[in-house]
Amino acid sequence: MSGAYSQGKFSCSLSQELSNEFRWEYSKLWFSILNKDKDGMRQHCQNLGVGNLYFLLACMVTGGTWETIMSGIQKTKWTNSEVI
Repeated sequence: MSGAYSQGKFSCSLSQELSNEFRWEYSKLWFSILNKDKDGMRQHCQNLGVGNLYFLLACMVTGGTWETIMSGIQKTKWTNSEVI
């Protein structure tokens, strides 16, 4: 395995080679989510190839609603519909 790639496991038990660029953008997306930075979320999702559906990807990776994300996922109590 080259130094430019890391192996990641997805929930469907498939493994995929993740580039450093992907890991960087994904971590920056999470940083933007934690900081309620809508412009940052939009930019990093566009860099990940999601386009204008940044809000949907943010909801998918956090498991929360857009309202929860924009209120602060570390400050907002999860609703029954968000709890798995």
